Amino acid sequence: MSERTIARNEARDAILEAAVTRLATGGPTAVHPQDICEELGLSKALVNYHFGNRDGLIAESIVLAYERYIDTLITASQEPDLDPVGRLTSWIDALIGWARTNPGLSAALNYPHEAAGVPRPMDAPLAQRLQLAASRAFSNLQGLVQDARASLRDPGDVRELDPTEIALDTAIISWATLGMSVYAAGENLPMRVLPVADYLPMAQERMRGLITLLLSR
Repeated sequence: MSERTIARNEARDAILEAAVTRLATGGPTAVHPQDICEELGLSKALVNYHFGNRDGLIAESIVLAYERYIDTLITASQEPDLDPVGRLTSWIDALIGWARTNPGLSAALNYPHEAAGVPRPMDAPLAQRLQLAASRAFSNLQGLVQDARASLRDPGDVRELDPTEIALDTAIISWATLGMSVYAAGENLPMRVLPVADYLPMAQERMRGLITLLLSR
């Protein structure tokens, strides 16, 4: 692909998409502006023009990937044919599935201090985008938890759901599934010697059972 085939106003998006692709599997250390620009037939100077430098490119790539990740989870949880518990477990399955196919991004998002190449600090506009996406994720998960808990209650129980309990249950489920996603991504060093693919379906089923038990109490 030559520089003439990518319009100047399309070059930014092309570079960004290429960086996201590399981040997905290899993390920040896999993002090399020179390689990306050579592949696209673009001048490396465009990286500095559009993103300031390599760190700027990586930072925006991480934010864009995270926003798309949250969109994926929300979409998975909105399947109309599922009951409330099914929508919650669909969210969890989507989270774990994403971690398995995006181990580089999973490491960058969950362990930014340990993952080599994650820019620090992130500039304010990008940090605000991350915060907004995280808020969307927690709000959506909290709604799923509330609906699942309501559906699992005894029909004769007319007490109002406690917002504090819903928030705490949401946090517990979020922490538990985050931990499972790290294992699933293979970024936990001890787990690399174990056959994750063999036991993961069983582990996910156990996770569903534990969450149902938690929300049924």
